Amino acid sequence: MSNILFLELLKKLEEEFILAYDAVKRGYNNTYGSDGGNVYVNFPERLEKMREINREKFSGEKNPMFGKSHKDSTMDAMKQKAKGRFTLDWYKERNGDVEGERLYEERRVWLKSRNLKKDENGRFLKAK
Repeated sequence: MSNILFLELLKKLEEEFILAYDAVKRGYNNTYGSDGGNVYVNFPERLEKMREINREKFSGEKNPMFGKSHKDSTMDAMKQKAKGRFTLDWYKERNGDVEGERLYEERRVWLKSRNLKKDENGRFLKAK
């Protein structure tokens, strides 16, 4: 297969994934095409622009939770829903036995590799 045909195939595949995962609305893609170009060109400026957009979108009075807090009943419901999340059974239930075990192990190794600081009781220290 020639390089040109291979590149065209890759572009088509990328477009299909962008559509399948709705990566424009739910991901980092800006277009539905595969012609995004070199993402490292002017990267610091682009990164700062994205940060500014997020600050404007979710800061202060524009944040839907600005000046509000959750009710105790809502907090209890969220805590209850979170129980058991990211356990081996949770992964298996959503992804099947083999894939669930693989994903669980992958996450476990990733978490362990972060080397987060802990206090004398073994609890993680909060970031400053």
